[in-house]
Amino acid sequence: MTQEQISNWMHEHIHQFGFCNATTLAEMFLEAHSICDPLDPVFSLALDVAFSIAQEIRDHNRCSLVS
Repeated sequence: MTQEQISNWMHEHIHQFGFCNATTLAEMFLEAHSICDPLDPVFSLALDVAFSIAQEIRDHNRCSLVS
């Protein structure tokens, strides 16, 4: 699975269910795709993408407050 595919899944999940935090988002992705091996490269990639998306959301919210 690519970073883009993971990101697309996570953005869709946020659109449907909202955002709680990066850890929960990564956990939901891993559970949905039955990934439980921390040595699986997708495992760490999912964490990276989730935290990147969390930062995007934070930055977007900050911009909204300034506007």
